Amino acid sequence: MYLRSISILIIACGLCWSNPVLGAISNASLQPACVDSDADGLEDSLEAKLGTDPARADSDGDGLNDYDEHCKYRTDPAKKDTDGDGTPDGDWAERREYAYTVRAVCEIRPPNTVEGMNDLYQDARPVGRTARLKDGTVVEVLLFPFSTPHVFAQPYPCAAIPESLRKYVEPDLSMNFSNEMQKEIREKIVEGAATDVEAIEKILAWMAGETRLANDLPEFAFFNVVDNKIVWRQSVGSPQQDEQLLQTNFFGDSMFKSRLHGTCSSTATLRATMLRAAGIPTRLIQNLPLINRYEGDPEPLAESLRMRIMAKGYDWGQGGGGANHVYNEVFLNHRWIRVDNVINPGPFVGDKLFVKVYSLASWNDRSDWRTPRPQEEGWNENRDFRTLEVSDAYPKYRSSAALAIDMAVENAGLGVTANANGSFTATIAIRNKGAAPSPEFGVYFYAGDPQGKGRLLARHGSGPIMPGGTWNEYNPELRLGPDEDTIVVIIDPDDKVRELDESNNKASHVVEGRRSKKSSGLQEVGPARQRHFVTLVIGEDKMTFQGQEVDWEQLPALLEKVPDRPQTVLEVAVTSEDIERRDNWNETLARVGELHHRYGFEYPSIIGVHPLGTKGGPSQLLSPDGSAKP
Repeated sequence: MYLRSISILIIACGLCWSNPVLGAISNASLQPACVDSDADGLEDSLEAKLGTDPARADSDGDGLNDYDEHCKYRTDPAKKDTDGDGTPDGDWAERREYAYTVRAVCEIRPPNTVEGMNDLYQDARPVGRTARLKDGTVVEVLLFPFSTPHVFAQPYPCAAIPESLRKYVEPDLSMNFSNEMQKEIREKIVEGAATDVEAIEKILAWMAGETRLANDLPEFAFFNVVDNKIVWRQSVGSPQQDEQLLQTNFFGDSMFKSRLHGTCSSTATLRATMLRAAGIPTRLIQNLPLINRYEGDPEPLAESLRMRIMAKGYDWGQGGGGANHVYNEVFLNHRWIRVDNVINPGPFVGDKLFVKVYSLASWNDRSDWRTPRPQEEGWNENRDFRTLEVSDAYPKYRSSAALAIDMAVENAGLGVTANANGSFTATIAIRNKGAAPSPEFGVYFYAGDPQGKGRLLARHGSGPIMPGGTWNEYNPELRLGPDEDTIVVIIDPDDKVRELDESNNKASHVVEGRRSKKSSGLQEVGPARQRHFVTLVIGEDKMTFQGQEVDWEQLPALLEKVPDRPQTVLEVAVTSEDIERRDNWNETLARVGELHHRYGFEYPSIIGVHPLGTKGGPSQLLSPDGSAKP
């Protein structure tokens, strides 16, 4: 892949701090003071390194400010014409020559605006074409999906809020923080925060740990806000249910008190309420899938994208691109920076590229409340966004920016729960903290540390993960032996992916009940026994069980004939690692787990690549404590 991407850069002004939400701070340097004389988002010390004028936001006069050239376009902010072809970098076509871009032609209508579609990840301009949508505008959008924001943390609390930003820190009908709520946030939740970025991180961590989903109701399907009043479209069911929806999905103060919230728009409201109460300017942003096809739209547009992972996840059908996503922006260092459950989540939701279409200081500013909802009559003709064309382009020149992928796991992100049959379900959250999409990679589950005597339990194929994205890898049935108490996950174990940081690819979870039993020597002791092995090999279009070709319909009958199944391990092999990278691999594992449970095998074990026809190895003699005898 052409990209090696930089991760978000945080400069701590005269301070040293860690940030688990942002992850490791890469390339950070300590400064005696962060001064940004021209208010372009780059501190003067960095501008000195870049060779730019700290007193001019656009040092080279090419029409692009220094921040965007450094973080978005990858052009030289000290040169008006980076490639020397006679055309300034600010030209619409020239700005695409040093960064991967996606070009889209879209129809928009209120509340979406051309102005609201311009930010770190997007450039938008109207084009002279007639829109099909009523009151619509045809817009050309250039998306820069691998842009990387530069943030330098400032002392917290902020000394003064400019008048132009006052509305972004004040309460309103929905973001209605009380004095009591503000006091709790400032004295308990962000207490000790020395910088604005650290205060944001504390609020995000509190929301992740202390709140939960109350319901999955889309509140704006039931009501909207007009002239600072709630106007109901339809009742949830009763006046009491209507009031409950407002308390759990709309009013920030009550959501904070109850620790409950709804889906994305409700979560964004609570997040904005808390950040504003902490004195951090915050607004709401609406994001829509780049490709969301409805009847009458162009045929699958994703097929025209040359970077194939950008097309992953789009399917045909009503609303095939996915739902909208609402989150936030905070004002840091003279710029609006996106914030979701992390700072700078990037422009992706899962594996789909989304387009920002507007920003709001208040839900009262939204003007689409009369638009029919999806599935309602008139929706297709009156919706507010429609993509007509999509294409992408790799950069013409290689950027001099330092780039990298960084996939990371941590112990707190490995969840393990016990199943009724004695097995365990494990889910590991894997985040790409870099700014380029990861390729596919391996995820291995072990009983114990593989650097010691850890035993391989399962091998999965995962990814790709988009920048700022999270992938949850799931195994429903892991079996630990009698003397095993720890599940360990290693990502990219064969080191196929070149990463910024290779030290954050391992996570572990100790099953405490098993550890105490093991360490106290109280495990049950019985006579020595034999452990047997049978092997299922899954190929591209065939599979074998104990050397015999079989299909999924025939397999249960053969499993039922295996003698002494409680003392037999059901081994699962593949003929190629590519099989583990298929989209349905987790379904295959679940199917094997269900069969193992139904027919009472000791546990299933993933044993890697073996040819069709492979049979289980020789039986193993076990000691009374369940460990293998030499």
